[in-house]
Amino acid sequence: MKYSINNGKSLGTIITLGLLGAAVGVMLIPYKKNKIRERVIVGAQDLANFVSDILKEKADDLLSTTESVIEKSKTNFNQFTHEVNDKLEQGKYK
Repeated sequence: MKYSINNGKSLGTIITLGLLGAAVGVMLIPYKKNKIRERVIVGAQDLANFVSDILKEKADDLLSTTESVIEKSKTNFNQFTHEVNDKLEQGKYK
């Protein structure tokens, strides 16, 4: 699955605007600031955990894909090496 850089920028923009809106909201509402602050902190922590989980999942996917590509490359390289050696050996005895 391909992801563009713009998707990452969009996610970052959404998160930044959400946190900025929450901060402005806390400053503008004087009533029960402590309760609101607690809710904003919990919400920010939940958001951070959510984003962290997504990033870990994507990193695991990338690592798995990279390992698969490396293994396929090793296999192809070994096949190529054997074919070249076979051709060289055939050429020696002609």
